[in-house]
Amino acid sequence: MSLSNLKMITEDDISRAMALSKYLGDRAYPTPPLPVDRTFEAWHELVIRMADNLQIAAQSYRKAGKDDLSLNYYTASCQVCGWWGSSRLLIGGGQIADTGDYGDAYCPVCRNSDTGEK
Repeated sequence: MSLSNLKMITEDDISRAMALSKYLGDRAYPTPPLPVDRTFEAWHELVIRMADNLQIAAQSYRKAGKDDLSLNYYTASCQVCGWWGSSRLLIGGGQIADTGDYGDAYCPVCRNSDTGEK
């Protein structure tokens, strides 16, 4: 396939990926007493990760913009997989109840908590 035949991922493609995820999830987790189908479960999890990655791809590998900086976000990077982008894209990191402390923030690609400022 030549590069001229490649097309960018669209919102419609992401919607299809989510529909595929539901289809696979329905087969992975049938109504009890049927057992979990581990093959469909693995495919289901893969499609979920792919759809998540597609949603953040266009916003990754660029410095945090003025709007993010004004909201106290920063340019984050993952020490494990090499992803970097606005800390707004990190998973978790929210305030823990009334303690004033915050939970770990995880890389949106590999889910590792070894992230820092770039």
